Amino acid sequence: MPHSKPFHESIVELAKSDRGYRRELLRESVTAILNNEFGVGHSLMRDYVKSVRYLDGMAKELDLEDGIAVLFDPDVNPRGIQLLSALSAMLREEGLSLSTRRQLDLNRPRLS
Repeated sequence: MPHSKPFHESIVELAKSDRGYRRELLRESVTAILNNEFGVGHSLMRDYVKSVRYLDGMAKELDLEDGIAVLFDPDVNPRGIQLLSALSAMLREEGLSLSTRRQLDLNRPRLS
């Protein structure tokens, strides 16, 4: 019986070869983080980081001696400014921008 690859390896390989998939992986990661789903966002971001080739230059630009990947290590709790700087640089590199919009919550009481 053939041995299949672990799921995360398949995700990383697909992201390496498909820019659209990689961009969506980054977008989903940021969305999860902003929606208070830090574990999911962190995991998706690790897969994204493993798939990109420009991180060494970005780490130098952001003055991160240990590299960008360490920010998304499961045992590391990065400073907010480091995380936001890295996210900003990744979004810029992928040609994406971040915007938010307010969602109407029908279950929320109205103030009058």
